[in-house]
Amino acid sequence: DLETRRRYVPELRRYLKEHESELDPDSVSRIETNPLRTFDSKDANTQAVLADAPKVGDFLSEEATDHFDAVKGGLEEVGVPYAVDDRLVRGLDYYTLTVFEAKSAALGAQDTVGGGGRYNGLVEELGGPEMPGIGFGSGVERILLAANAPEEGAKLDVFFVTLAPEARLPAFRLADVLRARGLSCDLDYADRSAKGQFKQADRADARYAVVIGDEELAAGVCSLRDMATGEQREVPVAEGPEELLRALDV
Repeated sequence: DLETRRRYVPELRRYLKEHESELDPDSVSRIETNPLRTFDSKDANTQAVLADAPKVGDFLSEEATDHFDAVKGGLEEVGVPYAVDDRLVRGLDYYTLTVFEAKSAALGAQDTVGGGGRYNGLVEELGGPEMPGIGFGSGVERILLAANAPEEGAKLDVFFVTLAPEARLPAFRLADVLRARGLSCDLDYADRSAKGQFKQADRADARYAVVIGDEELAAGVCSLRDMATGEQREVPVAEGPEELLRALDV
């Protein structure tokens, strides 16, 4: 907020002037006009200087402290992990109080999905009434990449091993039911042997294999194998998938 800026900006400016010879030209030009924007610099020497700069968190007003504590408390309440970055600066000067960036480990080094912040005085500055606001921007492609990334260490719940061509459609139907219940499923599409399909299940780190062949089709059952223990048992499926769902604890 304005009170925090009033406290912090002079201290930051003083520090930057002491290290002016170590800064890149763009950052030097910003010392007097807008020293906060020096945090945008990608210059390695400038970033090294800023690593020891005064922290804005040490200059927060009472209002800003209360607001920031409320924001962090809300994130903790709903289980959203966060990290406080005293050097995060968004590009627009009308931001007030909290600015933020959302990141995803699924995106690698360029891990920012989007970002934004509060701009409580913007509407009033444009001639409107006093009205708080918040906004953010994001790239659709980055959201899709993050959303579709597989969870690290995620296991496949069920791999269907089909031992006869006639077993393919029943496996499809059962897989569709299990997916609707939230289980991840896969099956062989390359007509591999039984041994090859079990290897595929191992590579997928599947918890269970559901085996369907001629004998199982004739008996109206499937064989459910625990891939960790090797334990296998028959489960009736002729009347529907309920017994299999129970066996999988769904």
